[in-house]
Amino acid sequence: MLERRVVDIYAYDLLKPTICLTYIIKVDTDKLEVYIQDLKCWVREDVLEDYRILFVAYQLMRNIRNRKDTKERSVFIEYQKLAKKELWKTYRIRTEKFNTERLANTRKPYREFELVTEEELDKKIVGGITDE
Repeated sequence: MLERRVVDIYAYDLLKPTICLTYIIKVDTDKLEVYIQDLKCWVREDVLEDYRILFVAYQLMRNIRNRKDTKERSVFIEYQKLAKKELWKTYRIRTEKFNTERLANTRKPYREFELVTEEELDKKIVGGITDE
């Protein structure tokens, strides 16, 4: 049985999450550490054109992927670094159980969310800046 963590981030919206980070957790029982695998970023469909939210998602993904360690705490360290100067500091963590890795990687955290890759975020953010 695989466990997938979902981090709901309430960026610029206090009622519904706007960004979700999902990843499968792997536990190293020898070191008592939790590692992340297959990190994915999901953005709510109605805010896919909001550059503030896309920029938050882009920074989170870039900063987490650039860390040398893949420990679960790195997700929260990067989130806290990013959120310390902003008004949104709300997030929620939940765990889901899956039988297959394929299902854990492809299932949406919520019905109204879309998967966005770092490349897509980069194109939207950089493309939006150069178009203006």
